[in-house]
Amino acid sequence: MIVYSNSIKNFCNEVTNISSILTNKFKDVFHKFSNKSEIESWNNSLKYFSNILSETNLDNTVTITLEYNLPLTSNRIDLILTGYNNSKKPVVLVFELKQWGNVNNIVDSNYLVQTFLNGCLQNVVHPGYQVWSYSEILKNYNEYIQENDVEIKSCLLMHNYKFKNNDILLQEKYNEFMNDVFYFGIDDKKN
Repeated sequence: MIVYSNSIKNFCNEVTNISSILTNKFKDVFHKFSNKSEIESWNNSLKYFSNILSETNLDNTVTITLEYNLPLTSNRIDLILTGYNNSKKPVVLVFELKQWGNVNNIVDSNYLVQTFLNGCLQNVVHPGYQVWSYSEILKNYNEYIQENDVEIKSCLLMHNYKFKNNDILLQEKYNEFMNDVFYFGIDDKKN
């Protein structure tokens, strides 16, 4: 199920009202209300992403999809961009958006990290693993993607996070999935 899908041009024009649009559509699609932190996340992350899009030369035919519910799961992909590359091959960019500013290591885990959420430190799935696994589900369970050789790219946007040398999120123990993830932090907007 898809909560929102539109051209990137229309998305950028609607972004000032995006949390209201998503709240209403979320209620229609999932028959439940969005929580406060989700609405806040939409306001912050999607406005940030819109600013990035406004600085690109992406074709107006590129489509943005928000809150895509992966079939057979309770997982939702934050954001998907779909379009074609220069060779006219279909491309899907799967994004996980995080507002995190800090991350702590969990020594005995290859898939979990620790960050501050909902007022306390919590063990959570590594965001790179999260977006990588979403992309793998799309690749393995979508007939159109398989039959049309659609290129899938996993992207992690952490707009409040500064990636450093020897970063916790980029430790060797995470290479199994992070080697396939394009990641962007607070300093990468202009790159």
